[in-house]
Amino acid sequence: MVKNALNVQRIFSGVLGWNSICTSVLASFLVASSSVSSIARAMMNGGDVILADEPTSALDRQSGIEVLNILRELNTEGHTIIIVTHDPNIASQTGRIIEISDGRIISDQPITPTPPLPTANVLQRKASSNISALRAVFDRLTEIFQMALFAMNAHRMRTFLIMLGIIIGIASVVSVGALGKGSQAQILGNISGLGTNTITVYSGKDFGDVHTLRPSDADALAEQPYVDSVSPNINTSLVLRFRNIESNATLNGVGESYFRVKGLTIAEGQAFDQAGVHAQNQDVVIDPNTQTALFGAAGAPGNIDPIGQVILLGS
Repeated sequence: MVKNALNVQRIFSGVLGWNSICTSVLASFLVASSSVSSIARAMMNGGDVILADEPTSALDRQSGIEVLNILRELNTEGHTIIIVTHDPNIASQTGRIIEISDGRIISDQPITPTPPLPTANVLQRKASSNISALRAVFDRLTEIFQMALFAMNAHRMRTFLIMLGIIIGIASVVSVGALGKGSQAQILGNISGLGTNTITVYSGKDFGDVHTLRPSDADALAEQPYVDSVSPNINTSLVLRFRNIESNATLNGVGESYFRVKGLTIAEGQAFDQAGVHAQNQDVVIDPNTQTALFGAAGAPGNIDPIGQVILLGS
Protein backbone atom coordinates (compact mmCIF):
# COMPACT_ATOMS: atom_id res chain seq x y z
CA MET A 1 0.00 0.00 0.00
CA VAL A 2 2.90 2.38 0.73
CA LYS A 3 4.36 1.73 -2.73
CA ASN A 4 0.98 2.44 -4.32
CA ALA A 5 0.68 5.66 -2.32
CA LEU A 6 4.13 6.75 -3.53
CA ASN A 7 3.08 6.06 -7.13
CA VAL A 8 -0.05 8.18 -6.64
CA GLN A 9 2.03 10.98 -5.16
CA ARG A 10 4.39 10.75 -8.14
CA ILE A 11 1.51 10.96 -10.59
CA PHE A 12 0.01 14.07 -9.03
CA SER A 13 3.33 15.80 -8.40
CA GLY A 14 4.55 15.09 -11.93
CA VAL A 15 1.43 15.88 -13.98
CA LEU A 16 0.07 18.76 -11.98
CA GLY A 17 3.25 20.27 -10.54
CA TRP A 18 2.13 19.43 -7.00
CA ASN A 19 5.60 20.12 -5.56
CA SER A 20 4.97 23.85 -5.89
CA ILE A 21 1.41 24.35 -4.65
CA CYS A 22 -0.42 27.42 -5.89
CA THR A 23 -3.91 28.39 -6.86
CA SER A 24 -3.38 27.36 -10.49
CA VAL A 25 -2.93 23.72 -9.39
CA LEU A 26 -6.63 23.47 -8.63
CA ALA A 27 -7.56 24.55 -12.11
CA SER A 28 -5.06 22.10 -13.66
CA PHE A 29 -6.39 19.35 -11.49
CA LEU A 30 -9.94 19.94 -12.62
CA VAL A 31 -8.90 19.72 -16.29
CA ALA A 32 -6.71 16.65 -15.93
CA SER A 33 -8.81 14.83 -13.36
CA SER A 34 -10.34 12.38 -15.83
CA SER A 35 -7.11 10.60 -16.79
CA VAL A 36 -4.91 11.35 -13.78
CA SER A 37 -7.45 10.27 -11.18
CA SER A 38 -8.05 7.05 -13.12
CA ILE A 39 -4.33 6.19 -13.04
CA ALA A 40 -4.09 7.14 -9.37
CA ARG A 41 -7.14 5.01 -8.52
CA ALA A 42 -5.64 2.05 -10.33
CA MET A 43 -2.41 2.45 -8.38
CA MET A 44 -4.25 2.65 -5.04
CA ASN A 45 -6.20 -0.49 -5.89
CA GLY A 46 -2.98 -2.33 -6.70
CA GLY A 47 -3.95 -3.05 -10.30
CA ASP A 48 -1.44 -4.99 -12.40
CA VAL A 49 -3.23 -4.18 -15.68
CA ILE A 50 -4.07 -0.58 -16.56
CA LEU A 51 -6.51 0.09 -19.42
CA ALA A 52 -6.07 3.69 -20.62
CA ASP A 53 -8.77 4.89 -23.01
CA GLU A 54 -7.50 8.01 -24.77
CA PRO A 55 -5.44 9.05 -21.72
CA THR A 56 -4.31 12.34 -23.29
CA SER A 57 -7.51 13.46 -25.00
CA ALA A 58 -8.45 16.04 -22.34
CA LEU A 59 -4.88 17.20 -21.64
CA ASP A 60 -2.63 19.81 -23.15
CA ARG A 61 0.42 18.59 -25.06
CA GLN A 62 2.88 18.87 -22.19
CA SER A 63 0.59 17.14 -19.67
CA GLY A 64 -0.09 14.41 -22.24
CA ILE A 65 3.65 13.78 -22.63
CA GLU A 66 3.98 13.52 -18.89
CA VAL A 67 1.12 11.01 -18.61
CA LEU A 68 2.66 8.83 -21.33
CA ASN A 69 6.05 8.90 -19.58
CA ILE A 70 4.39 7.84 -16.33
CA LEU A 71 2.64 4.96 -18.10
CA ARG A 72 5.99 3.97 -19.63
CA GLU A 73 7.59 3.90 -16.16
CA LEU A 74 4.73 1.84 -14.74
CA ASN A 75 5.19 -0.63 -17.60
CA THR A 76 8.89 -0.84 -16.78
CA GLU A 77 7.99 -1.66 -13.18
CA GLY A 78 5.96 -4.66 -14.30
CA HIS A 79 2.46 -3.27 -14.97
CA THR A 80 0.67 -4.20 -18.18
CA ILE A 81 -0.46 -1.01 -19.95
CA ILE A 82 -3.20 -1.19 -22.61
CA ILE A 83 -3.77 2.13 -24.41
CA VAL A 84 -6.77 2.74 -26.66
CA THR A 85 -6.00 5.64 -28.99
CA HIS A 86 -6.51 7.04 -32.50
CA ASP A 87 -3.24 8.98 -32.37
CA PRO A 88 -0.41 7.19 -34.24
CA ASN A 89 2.19 9.23 -32.31
CA ILE A 90 0.95 7.76 -29.05
CA ALA A 91 0.78 4.27 -30.53
CA SER A 92 4.39 4.55 -31.74
CA GLN A 93 5.57 4.86 -28.12
CA THR A 94 4.23 1.40 -27.20
CA GLY A 95 5.89 -1.96 -27.67
CA ARG A 96 3.02 -3.59 -29.55
CA ILE A 97 0.26 -2.23 -31.79
CA ILE A 98 -3.03 -4.09 -32.28
CA GLU A 99 -5.22 -2.42 -34.90
CA ILE A 100 -8.97 -3.08 -34.75
CA SER A 101 -11.53 -2.12 -37.38
CA ASP A 102 -15.26 -2.82 -37.14
CA GLY A 103 -14.69 -5.05 -34.15
CA ARG A 104 -12.07 -7.22 -35.86
CA ILE A 105 -8.31 -7.36 -35.37
CA ILE A 106 -6.72 -6.50 -38.67
CA SER A 107 -3.13 -6.04 -37.50
CA ASP A 108 -1.01 -7.21 -34.56
CA GLN A 109 2.68 -6.39 -34.69
CA PRO A 110 5.39 -5.70 -32.12
CA ILE A 111 7.36 -2.53 -32.66
CA THR A 112 10.31 -0.79 -31.13
CA PRO A 113 8.94 2.06 -29.00
CA THR A 114 10.20 5.52 -29.72
CA PRO A 115 12.22 7.24 -26.97
CA PRO A 116 10.21 9.15 -24.38
CA LEU A 117 9.55 12.75 -25.27
CA PRO A 118 11.27 15.45 -23.18
CA THR A 119 9.22 17.29 -20.58
CA ALA A 120 9.34 20.94 -19.60
CA ASN A 121 11.34 21.99 -16.57
CA VAL A 122 8.25 23.12 -14.75
CA LEU A 123 6.89 19.60 -14.91
CA GLN A 124 10.09 17.78 -14.02
CA ARG A 125 9.34 15.47 -11.11
CA LYS A 126 11.73 14.10 -8.57
CA ALA A 127 12.70 10.48 -8.71
CA SER A 128 10.46 8.78 -6.20
CA SER A 129 11.81 5.26 -6.28
CA ASN A 130 14.07 5.92 -3.30
CA ILE A 131 11.66 8.05 -1.31
CA SER A 132 10.88 6.37 1.98
CA ALA A 133 7.43 6.15 3.44
CA LEU A 134 8.53 8.34 6.35
CA ARG A 135 9.65 11.08 3.97
CA ALA A 136 6.38 10.86 2.08
CA VAL A 137 4.42 11.26 5.31
CA PHE A 138 6.63 14.18 6.34
CA ASP A 139 6.10 15.91 2.99
CA ARG A 140 2.38 15.42 3.23
CA LEU A 141 2.25 16.88 6.74
CA THR A 142 4.38 19.82 5.57
CA GLU A 143 1.96 20.53 2.74
CA ILE A 144 -1.00 20.33 5.09
CA PHE A 145 0.70 22.73 7.49
CA GLN A 146 1.46 25.19 4.69
CA MET A 147 -2.12 25.04 3.46
CA ALA A 148 -3.38 25.65 7.01
CA LEU A 149 -1.14 28.73 7.34
CA PHE A 150 -2.36 29.99 3.99
CA ALA A 151 -5.99 29.57 5.03
CA MET A 152 -5.38 31.30 8.37
CA ASN A 153 -3.65 34.21 6.65
CA ALA A 154 -6.47 34.52 4.11
CA HIS A 155 -9.14 34.66 6.85
CA ARG A 156 -7.45 36.58 9.64
CA MET A 157 -10.58 37.82 11.40
CA ARG A 158 -12.15 34.35 11.48
CA THR A 159 -8.85 32.89 12.72
CA PHE A 160 -8.67 35.54 15.47
CA LEU A 161 -12.23 34.86 16.61
CA ILE A 162 -11.65 31.11 16.67
CA MET A 163 -8.45 31.53 18.69
CA LEU A 164 -10.23 33.93 21.04
CA GLY A 165 -13.02 31.43 21.59
CA ILE A 166 -10.52 28.66 22.32
CA ILE A 167 -8.63 30.86 24.79
CA ILE A 168 -11.83 31.91 26.57
CA GLY A 169 -13.00 28.29 26.72
CA ILE A 170 -9.73 27.03 28.18
CA ALA A 171 -9.57 29.92 30.68
CA SER A 172 -13.17 29.22 31.75
CA VAL A 173 -12.50 25.53 32.29
CA VAL A 174 -9.35 26.28 34.30
CA SER A 175 -11.14 28.94 36.38
CA VAL A 176 -14.12 26.71 37.13
CA GLY A 177 -11.79 23.86 38.09
CA ALA A 178 -9.76 26.11 40.40
CA LEU A 179 -12.94 27.53 41.94
CA GLY A 180 -14.28 24.04 42.53
CA LYS A 181 -11.02 22.91 44.13
CA GLY A 182 -10.95 25.97 46.37
CA SER A 183 -14.57 25.53 47.44
CA GLN A 184 -13.96 21.86 48.14
CA ALA A 185 -10.91 22.65 50.27
CA GLN A 186 -12.86 25.30 52.21
CA ILE A 187 -15.81 23.00 52.86
CA LEU A 188 -13.53 20.17 53.97
CA GLY A 189 -11.72 22.62 56.25
CA ASN A 190 -14.99 23.75 57.79
CA ILE A 191 -16.14 20.16 58.31
CA SER A 192 -12.79 19.26 59.79
CA GLY A 193 -13.06 22.26 62.13
CA LEU A 194 -16.40 20.99 63.40
CA GLY A 195 -14.70 17.80 64.50
CA THR A 196 -15.68 14.72 62.55
CA ASN A 197 -14.35 12.52 65.40
CA THR A 198 -16.12 14.41 68.17
CA ILE A 199 -18.87 12.76 70.24
CA THR A 200 -21.28 14.83 72.37
CA VAL A 201 -22.81 13.00 75.34
CA TYR A 202 -26.00 14.47 76.79
CA SER A 203 -27.22 13.76 80.32
CA GLY A 204 -30.41 11.80 80.97
CA LYS A 205 -32.29 9.51 78.61
CA ASP A 206 -33.38 12.26 76.22
CA PHE A 207 -32.48 15.86 75.38
CA GLY A 208 -33.37 18.05 78.39
CA ASP A 209 -34.02 15.04 80.64
CA VAL A 210 -32.84 14.75 84.25
CA HIS A 211 -29.17 15.68 84.64
CA THR A 212 -27.26 12.58 85.66
CA LEU A 213 -23.70 13.45 84.50
CA ARG A 214 -21.08 14.66 86.96
CA PRO A 215 -17.61 16.19 86.43
CA SER A 216 -16.09 12.90 87.59
CA ASP A 217 -17.67 11.20 84.56
CA ALA A 218 -15.58 13.43 82.30
CA ASP A 219 -12.44 12.43 84.22
CA ALA A 220 -13.37 8.75 83.83
CA LEU A 221 -13.81 9.16 80.06
CA ALA A 222 -10.46 11.00 79.75
CA GLU A 223 -8.67 7.94 81.15
CA GLN A 224 -9.84 5.73 78.30
CA PRO A 225 -7.14 4.90 75.69
CA TYR A 226 -9.35 5.81 72.73
CA VAL A 227 -10.17 9.31 74.06
CA ASP A 228 -7.93 12.28 73.25
CA SER A 229 -9.66 15.11 75.12
CA VAL A 230 -12.79 15.53 77.24
CA SER A 231 -14.47 18.71 78.40
CA PRO A 232 -17.69 19.12 80.39
CA ASN A 233 -19.99 21.78 79.02
CA ILE A 234 -22.95 23.66 80.49
CA ASN A 235 -24.49 26.75 78.95
CA THR A 236 -27.03 29.45 79.71
CA SER A 237 -28.14 32.80 78.31
CA LEU A 238 -27.66 36.05 80.22
CA VAL A 239 -26.70 39.72 79.90
CA LEU A 240 -23.07 40.88 79.77
CA ARG A 241 -22.19 44.35 81.03
CA PHE A 242 -19.06 46.40 80.58
CA ARG A 243 -19.28 49.89 82.04
CA ASN A 244 -22.47 51.31 80.53
CA ILE A 245 -22.67 48.78 77.68
CA GLU A 246 -24.91 45.70 77.80
CA SER A 247 -25.18 42.78 75.40
CA ASN A 248 -27.08 39.49 75.38
CA ALA A 249 -24.82 36.45 75.15
CA THR A 250 -24.63 32.71 75.65
CA LEU A 251 -22.31 31.64 78.46
CA ASN A 252 -20.58 28.24 78.31
CA GLY A 253 -18.97 26.70 81.35
CA VAL A 254 -16.24 24.37 80.04
CA GLY A 255 -13.05 22.58 81.00
CA GLU A 256 -9.48 23.30 79.98
CA SER A 257 -9.68 20.82 77.05
CA TYR A 258 -12.68 22.51 75.45
CA PHE A 259 -10.58 24.48 72.95
CA ARG A 260 -8.83 21.31 71.76
CA VAL A 261 -12.11 19.42 71.46
CA LYS A 262 -13.68 22.18 69.33
CA GLY A 263 -10.50 22.95 67.38
CA LEU A 264 -10.48 26.61 68.48
CA THR A 265 -7.42 28.85 68.49
CA ILE A 266 -6.81 31.88 70.72
CA ALA A 267 -6.40 35.14 68.75
CA GLU A 268 -5.25 37.25 71.71
CA GLY A 269 -4.37 36.42 75.32
CA GLN A 270 -4.42 32.84 76.51
CA ALA A 271 -6.88 30.10 77.41
CA PHE A 272 -7.35 28.94 81.01
CA ASP A 273 -5.54 25.82 82.14
CA GLN A 274 -6.29 22.95 84.50
CA ALA A 275 -5.01 24.87 87.54
CA GLY A 276 -7.37 27.75 86.79
CA VAL A 277 -10.30 25.34 86.44
CA HIS A 278 -9.61 23.64 89.78
CA ALA A 279 -9.08 27.03 91.47
CA GLN A 280 -12.35 28.25 89.90
CA ASN A 281 -10.68 31.41 88.63
CA GLN A 282 -13.02 33.97 87.16
CA ASP A 283 -11.55 33.82 83.66
CA VAL A 284 -13.57 34.31 80.49
CA VAL A 285 -12.75 33.86 76.81
CA ILE A 286 -14.92 35.89 74.43
CA ASP A 287 -15.52 35.58 70.72
CA PRO A 288 -15.06 38.41 68.13
CA ASN A 289 -18.76 39.32 68.20
CA THR A 290 -18.69 39.89 71.96
CA GLN A 291 -15.48 41.88 71.62
CA THR A 292 -17.09 44.16 69.03
CA ALA A 293 -20.27 44.62 71.10
CA LEU A 294 -18.51 45.50 74.36
CA PHE A 295 -15.10 46.91 73.41
CA GLY A 296 -15.43 48.00 69.79
CA ALA A 297 -14.10 46.40 66.62
CA ALA A 298 -10.43 45.45 66.66
CA GLY A 299 -8.32 48.22 65.14
CA ALA A 300 -11.22 50.73 65.10
CA PRO A 301 -10.65 54.19 66.57
CA GLY A 302 -11.63 54.39 70.24
CA ASN A 303 -11.74 50.61 70.81
CA ILE A 304 -10.60 49.15 74.13
CA ASP A 305 -8.18 46.26 74.60
CA PRO A 306 -10.36 43.50 76.14
CA ILE A 307 -7.45 41.63 77.81
CA GLY A 308 -7.57 42.17 81.57
CA GLN A 309 -10.95 43.94 81.56
CA VAL A 310 -13.78 43.01 83.97
CA ILE A 311 -17.11 41.87 82.50
CA LEU A 312 -20.18 41.62 84.75
CA LEU A 313 -22.53 38.67 84.17
CA GLY A 314 -26.23 38.95 84.74
CA SER A 315 -28.25 41.86 86.08
